[in-house]
Amino acid sequence: MNLRSRLPESFILKYYGYSMARSAHFSVAVWVVFLTSRGIDFSQVGFLDGAFSLALIAFEVPTGYIGDRIGRRNSILVSIVVSAVASIGFAFSHSFPLFVTVYVGLAVAQTFRSGTDTAWFYDALGERLTE
Repeated sequence: MNLRSRLPESFILKYYGYSMARSAHFSVAVWVVFLTSRGIDFSQVGFLDGAFSLALIAFEVPTGYIGDRIGRRNSILVSIVVSAVASIGFAFSHSFPLFVTVYVGLAVAQTFRSGTDTAWFYDALGERLTE
């Protein structure tokens, strides 16, 4: 039995790669250093994290509803676009209000992706693999 016959289908491997990259949080280690280099103090860093968490809670239901209306793939696409715009905003932000906007944008992007990617994966498994 060769290795290729024991590996899962390619879309499963791609999903596992996506999940690993999504949860790795490569940039978390430098966020505080980056924010303080832009003039944000530690209490504002804490406020930004709180704003992110509150935005996650506030937008979870509305974006879930919108995601159901536009479909799973489109919801993931919206998440990617909003996340990209917010990430670019990160690079050009130099004030606390802009960073709050960026953090809220990142939270909204995460709520569009929340559960949608997993649901899409299970649907794809059901379509492609025998039960």
